[in-house]
Amino acid sequence: TSSAASLQAAPSKMTKMKKKFTRGEATTFISRKQALKRLQLSLNDFRRLCILKGVYPQEPVNRRRVNKGSSTPKVYYHLKDIQFLGHERVMQKLRDIKAHLKKAKRAKERGEMHTVDRLQRNFPAYTLDHIIRERYPAFEDAVRDLDDCLCLCFLFSRLPKERGVPVEQIRLSARLTVQFLHWVIAARALRKVFVSIKGYYFEADVNGVSVVWSVPHQLGLHDPADVDFKILRTFNDFYTTMLGFVNYRLYSSLGLAYPPALANEVDPSDYCQTGEAHEEFMASLNQPLLSRRGGEAEGNPAEPDDFPDEEAEGAEAASAARRKARAQQRLFNGCRFFLNRETPRQILCFVIRSCGGEVSWSPLSGPGSRYPESDQRVTHQIVDRPLGDSRLSGRAYVQPQWVFDCVNSGSLLPTGDFAPGLPPPPHLSPFAAYSADDADGGDEAAQLPYSATRSAPPDPVELRRPSAAAELEEEDDYEAEDAAKRETAAADAAQVGKQQKNQKKPSVVAEGTQRRTQDAKQAAAEERRLREMMLPKKHKQLYKKMVFSRKRQARESAQLAEKKQKRQRTA
Repeated sequence: TSSAASLQAAPSKMTKMKKKFTRGEATTFISRKQALKRLQLSLNDFRRLCILKGVYPQEPVNRRRVNKGSSTPKVYYHLKDIQFLGHERVMQKLRDIKAHLKKAKRAKERGEMHTVDRLQRNFPAYTLDHIIRERYPAFEDAVRDLDDCLCLCFLFSRLPKERGVPVEQIRLSARLTVQFLHWVIAARALRKVFVSIKGYYFEADVNGVSVVWSVPHQLGLHDPADVDFKILRTFNDFYTTMLGFVNYRLYSSLGLAYPPALANEVDPSDYCQTGEAHEEFMASLNQPLLSRRGGEAEGNPAEPDDFPDEEAEGAEAASAARRKARAQQRLFNGCRFFLNRETPRQILCFVIRSCGGEVSWSPLSGPGSRYPESDQRVTHQIVDRPLGDSRLSGRAYVQPQWVFDCVNSGSLLPTGDFAPGLPPPPHLSPFAAYSADDADGGDEAAQLPYSATRSAPPDPVELRRPSAAAELEEEDDYEAEDAAKRETAAADAAQVGKQQKNQKKPSVVAEGTQRRTQDAKQAAAEERRLREMMLPKKHKQLYKKMVFSRKRQARESAQLAEKKQKRQRTA
């Protein structure tokens, strides 16, 4: 009895049972289906809201633990991100739009067209200004994220006006991108240019940050079936709002009026309507902008101070970069260009004016022409097809690649190798570093098709007054070059014939040696194949990547060597 009483008097020390999946990763993440149920949104609205707010799916460390022991593949989000989305006021606007569409559909089915018109006029709209200020609290944050913004906006500006994308969105993207290009011209901020089959790649210095973007070629595009334009349109809505904020800040830093206005009054030509004259002349990129004070905002931008007694690390490199930037800003000063109709007018005008040059073209090609082709002050005429005898004296005829290579090298290159009808030198990318074996020579100047260490180009002013002696000397040079080429071809043919004549028939001993060498190579290849089969699975993937990388490097080296041989043969 005493033992039973002691057991009844003892306090209970039983602990609370811990249940599985009630803490840790199981409560940190939430599936997409649960998020849709919590926010009461459709899948399309949820995707749009996530894109606007910058919320993306997360990958948990242990998926089975998050999914409560199940291995079913699901899309997970962070629980705090979903709670963050629940306080967004755009979500209520999305619900209003959904209800508005239901009302319009019901009124249309009933035949109440006056109600449909009223609902269309009062369609609910939302703005993204507060989201831009929330995601980019500082201007530098927006500039660092400007690459994707510019690429997508330039892509939308080149899209055809089809059902996939509204026309208003295409025009807005085109207007904002043209405004950004005008700022680059006014600030002389262009640094690199590269042309590829995908489009044009540019690099500009925006408030000390290198921004790289691409511009597609002006070609006829088709509507791809495997691209979801709804998602791209949502990204474009966000990026156009962001680019508007950035353009306003950049224009204010240079003292330009925003929205931009032309400094000179333009007359609508016969090739555009009166209401579209301003947009057409702005898109030509060949008109000066109006400043806040009411005058013409053109000229050299403010240059950074150069302190010669800097002792910080990298001071010499920074000083060299500043000197190169100043040289690029004045690269085409004093040069007047005329563009033929087959050249990319907008791209060339943007590049030339960003480096201080003047551009014009035929009025039949489009609005924005400044002077005619017969102007005696023209120093360079850019053509992209062979010319006959219709050449004007006093100017150099070059291909469009000459302009791009001049910008990348930082100096005016010789125009002889870029003459119309001749194969131009290789157009190497300034965004990639080349080794000494990939180009002619081993110095840094050989990384580009031409360098400033070559002979200095003639003065553009002297090109206008060629003398008769210079023309005769040029003709003699052409004749001597043709004669040298004929002699070289004859010598090569004689050498090949001599080698074929002196070539001996293979002997039996040579055939046996060749057979043994071939058998040894086959045995080595078989042994290598067996060794590859014995590799573990985790090492086999790494080995395949290494082999692929080596083959790609060998292929690129072979292509560069072939280009080098072609240049040596044509030189």
